[in-house]
Order: sequence, then structure tokens, then C-alpha cells
Amino acid sequence: MSLQKNKNPEFFFRFPVLMENQFELNKSKILFLEKNLNFINSVESAIFERNYFYDQWYHLNFYGAQQNSLNLIEEITPFIENKKQTNLSNNNMKLNFLFKQ
Repeated sequence: MSLQKNKNPEFFFRFPVLMENQFELNKSKILFLEKNLNFINSVESAIFERNYFYDQWYHLNFYGAQQNSLNLIEEITPFIENKKQTNLSNNNMKLNFLFKQ
């Protein structure tokens, strides 16, 4: 896939899954990131309970991976639906222009 200049691609970021009680969050750095980048999730939604992990803080087990995938789907769906509506709207405008009497 190539990035075409006239397509104006959008980039979104996502906080990685974190095991609860394993990290002390730096609120000022998180605020800075949220202010300057497009995140599709929040830090709070990325914190999972210990029972969702296998043997390391970064290694999700089967249930953790499933939950993370479901969260990702839920997080990106609004952007996909919005993109579809925008494309449909643009296509309808083009059709109206072509067939306007």
C-alpha cells in the first residue's frame, strides 16, 4: 500500500495493554501525548487485570488477546463508519452533479 499525497492519510495511536499495579503512570507525559497525538483509546482502557496475562506484563493469554482484539474493534469502528459515510456522501455529490437536470 502506498501513501498517495492527495489522500491525506490519518494516523492514530493506541496505548498498549498494561498489567494493573505494575506501573506508576506519569500523568503529565500521558496528558502531553493525548494532547499532541490522535489516540483511539485511553490509558485507563488499556489497563488489564493480572488474570489476562500469561507470564509477563506484556504477554497476554488467550482471553487477554481476545479482549484486546474486541477493544480494538470497538475503538476503530467509529473511524471506519465515519470514513464510509464520508465516501458515500462524496460519491452521492458526484452522482448528483453528473445527473443534475
